[in-house]
Amino acid sequence: MSNGTGEATATNVTPEADAIARGASSPLSPSEQVIHQTAERFCTAFERASQRWERIVYPGIALVLVLAMLGFYHIQTLSTDMRMIAQRIDPNMDVHMQRLSDSVETLTVRITEMSTTMNTMSQNVASMSKDMSAMNQQMVHLGRLQSIETQMHHINGNMSVMLGQMDSMRMNFTSMNRSIAKPMGFVNSFMPW
Repeated sequence: MSNGTGEATATNVTPEADAIARGASSPLSPSEQVIHQTAERFCTAFERASQRWERIVYPGIALVLVLAMLGFYHIQTLSTDMRMIAQRIDPNMDVHMQRLSDSVETLTVRITEMSTTMNTMSQNVASMSKDMSAMNQQMVHLGRLQSIETQMHHINGNMSVMLGQMDSMRMNFTSMNRSIAKPMGFVNSFMPW
């Protein structure tokens, strides 16, 4: 660039670019000059883009750091509040939680024992089922017991008749004893025994 007098200014212009602008012969070949100009444009564009990103990224990083500190503060406050709530609800919560843990362990042992007992009971019930099926098969023979029961009723009837006959005999002996007792009482007075 040139000021009003035709002189090149040193602002934003490299010496090589200034020399090329003045028309002076450059030590670079034309292909090298094109590469050089392309690299310069790329660097300039990159610097502008990085300046734009710096305007976005640095505040973003600062915002993330502020949010991280705020999150840490909230977590710390929440844990402190939870500890205070737990102490206000039950100051001996750690002791009670230990007892609860012990009780759960004992319950686990008891449930294991119950499971073992239930397995034994299951085996015993299976054995009882087999015995009951054997008893069911033997119940078929109960028909014979009904005929025995009928015979027992018949025997009971005969025993009743016999008891009646025995009672009649007792009455006859009593009558005979009375009949003989009077005359024998008279004869007994003459007997020496």
